[in-house]
Amino acid sequence: EQSALSAWVAGGGVLFITGDIYNKTSYNSFGSGFGVGNFTDASGAVAIVGNHPLLNGVTSLAGTTYVSFTHGADAKLLATVANKPFAAVLDNTSGYAGGGCVLVVGDHNIFTQGFVANGNNTQFLQNVVAWVNTCAGAPNNNGTPCTLDSQCTNKFCVDGVCCNNACAGGASDCLTDSRPSTGH
Repeated sequence: EQSALSAWVAGGGVLFITGDIYNKTSYNSFGSGFGVGNFTDASGAVAIVGNHPLLNGVTSLAGTTYVSFTHGADAKLLATVANKPFAAVLDNTSGYAGGGCVLVVGDHNIFTQGFVANGNNTQFLQNVVAWVNTCAGAPNNNGTPCTLDSQCTNKFCVDGVCCNNACAGGASDCLTDSRPSTGH
């Protein structure tokens, strides 16, 4: 299984690992080929600590059964719980050169019906969907998170959002415009 996961990611695929307090051995197996492991129970509030398009509009995440994990130097830490890793990404912004992308989040519950409305979980989930499309090589539609012009359908990534033009900044900024995808 691990060799198939590694081949998938090396071929440009996306792996999304959501941890839980049960069956941590499986999570260690899924993550081992990417330098992610040692999943352990954790408690406390989740703190956002990174800067990444996955975190656009996200200031808090809230779930129920948290785990932390260890990760390699090519992962970018996004959030912690009890000062230990809770969310990390391996992609072109983190120095990961494995072909595709990997996202690790220490609680699958933040994406379930009972918790998706808590904190900024819904926004985070929307960002994850946009990021998966970006990492998989599909261009983003206007208004979705990006890090490079090449990730956008119209080839304009302005302030971390795909726009239909370069946007002039100030009142024309894609993030402050009432219509973020238009850039005017």
